[in-house]
Amino acid sequence: MCNNNWYLFLRLHQILCCRLTTMYEHAVRIAAEEARDKKDRKEATAVALRLKPKNEIAVEDYYPAMLDMIKNVLDGNLESTAYEDTLREMFGIHAYTGFTLDKVVTGAVRQLQHLVCDEPPAQCTAMFLTEAKRGGAGGPVASAHRRLAAEQAYQKRSERLLQDENCFKVYTVSLHVVILPT
Repeated sequence: MCNNNWYLFLRLHQILCCRLTTMYEHAVRIAAEEARDKKDRKEATAVALRLKPKNEIAVEDYYPAMLDMIKNVLDGNLESTAYEDTLREMFGIHAYTGFTLDKVVTGAVRQLQHLVCDEPPAQCTAMFLTEAKRGGAGGPVASAHRRLAAEQAYQKRSERLLQDENCFKVYTVSLHVVILPT
């Protein structure tokens, strides 16, 4: 159970993870295509005529380079336009996914500050930790029927605590792949 601040933080965290995963997958795909096609490709005419500088970042290093660029944008050591141009050069049409990563991180940090400094999110955290010890803060789906009364009591206490705010019930789902011998 959480309030607006927790909800926004969790949502921004999810957006950040999804976008980083997408950018990582693009980087892996580009590196695989480059490795496959490199031997058949000739140097670009613009690069040969020195009209366009050769890309300084190796294709295999696109993802780590992107993470470093995001850190530099957040630190103020790199302009966002230069970041976007470099990202566009590296990832082509797929670069748009990474354009606002710095803003997502900034928003998540702002929400994290609210979680630490404001009273209602701190109360939500304390209540969650107390309820987790009592067994009312969730668990495996298979044992949900045994926790039903404790979870409902936790929900009622949270709703009373957050009566002047929005109250959200957060579910996390983990997918585990189990490979059984045949």
